[in-house]
Amino acid sequence: MKQVHKRHDATLGFIIKDLSNMIKRELDHQVFGDMDEPMSGVHGWIVCFLFDEGKDRDIYQRDIEQEFHIRRSSVTGLLQAMEKHGLVKRESVASDARLKKITLTPKAIERHLRITQRIDAFDQALEAGITSEERATFLRVAEKIKHNLESRENQSE
Repeated sequence: MKQVHKRHDATLGFIIKDLSNMIKRELDHQVFGDMDEPMSGVHGWIVCFLFDEGKDRDIYQRDIEQEFHIRRSSVTGLLQAMEKHGLVKRESVASDARLKKITLTPKAIERHLRITQRIDAFDQALEAGITSEERATFLRVAEKIKHNLESRENQSE
């Protein structure tokens, strides 16, 4: 029996990667493009996370790693860049000298409020013409794909 190969652009992995690249480019352009200082989309998502979650609890690097499924070394680099641009501060914790609490600067909070409006408009544009049923189906399928990937990660550990 002859094996049929899928075209690379018909595979789920390729389509998801393609969408991810397109979304990142558009977010960087529409949401963060006219900022007076560089700020990537990932920095914006981290600022948003710190803004929302940091109100009720202390946030540490490991929380960012877990929330965004990013490796420790990558988060270290992101936080160093964000600190350099005046977006976050690392503050020592009295209970454990090894831990550094991550907090937003006033500059980051002001940017966050501006960016939130733009992200809401971007999400509305992404969902244009998509019914609530289609959205629900997409989210169910995306959750299954995420579960499949997490299962593979757990098997390889």
